[in-house]
Amino acid sequence: MAQLLRDRDAVLYGVADGVIGIGPDGRVSVRNKAARIMLGLPHRHESADIIGLPYTDARLPAPLVAAIASCDGATLRLETEHAALVATVHPVTRDGQDLGQVVLLRDVTTIETLGSRLDAVETMASALRAQRHEFANRLHTISGLLHHGDVAEARAYLGEVIESGPVREPVQNLAAIEDTYLRAFLGAKGVQAYERGVVLRVGDASALYGRLGDAQDATAVLGNLIDNALRAAVEGPAPRWVEVDLLSEGTTLHLAVADSGDGVEPGLDVFAEGVSTGALPDAPEHGQGVGLPLVRRLARTRGGEVWIADPGGPGNAENAHSGAVFAARLPGVLSTENGTTEGKNAR
Repeated sequence: MAQLLRDRDAVLYGVADGVIGIGPDGRVSVRNKAARIMLGLPHRHESADIIGLPYTDARLPAPLVAAIASCDGATLRLETEHAALVATVHPVTRDGQDLGQVVLLRDVTTIETLGSRLDAVETMASALRAQRHEFANRLHTISGLLHHGDVAEARAYLGEVIESGPVREPVQNLAAIEDTYLRAFLGAKGVQAYERGVVLRVGDASALYGRLGDAQDATAVLGNLIDNALRAAVEGPAPRWVEVDLLSEGTTLHLAVADSGDGVEPGLDVFAEGVSTGALPDAPEHGQGVGLPLVRRLARTRGGEVWIADPGGPGNAENAHSGAVFAARLPGVLSTENGTTEGKNAR
């Protein structure tokens, strides 16, 4: 018997996934350390340990309790303060006898974080492809003019190219952003917005100096907020716009994203597990109730935060509607090489 218990503990505590066993009487019969950590449950030696309690009294997340109660097996996503989990409930029978249910918990935080960062990388790749195409067209034009001996025309065209910048990006006031990576990222988002009839602009109050030291987290958070604002603007009244404000404070990036939509529905917790505000027809990956909890968790792991600065909604006589404003604080994403950021903020 002792060897069987040691073998059971070796299996339960040797896996990274969380395991919770529910007996046929509805009581928690077993749970491993991974499940305790993932769900923030009491330690085994504490009086509030869930082992032996009915699963309805074990302080499990409400969606998980409902899935266990259904007794038909289910896979669902759970959102905790520090992690995103996928829970699978398996009914267990043997020789026709009901042995209860087993809940498996898998932490998918890293996978979702990488996916969000990959979205930002893909946006940057699209921007680079657009620039390459634009550069190739310009070089072909210059080559053709020189080939035919039109040196004066080639010189004039080259002057226009230098004045117009590397690529035409439909983002108003983009020159206010010094960081080349962030400029390219916003330029790519501006192209997406333009294709959907929305104007993307950088706010006049923006003052971002220095360079991005951690572009992946910054663009993951900013990109998700822009995507949500873009969806709201598309569904809202004309004129349709999205405004991004960026401020630097040492190595901390402060950002705000506002839109011309109808605001956040009263009483809707957009950061809650599985809550979705909808998706764009050509961007079904957005609006699955994953993005906002994910970017908030990304910010919090850095000691920052993401929040609703203004939910918007019905306006006044001068402004019939007011879109939402989302804000974020991301410490440590800016570089202060040569004192560039600190020096300019000290003025």
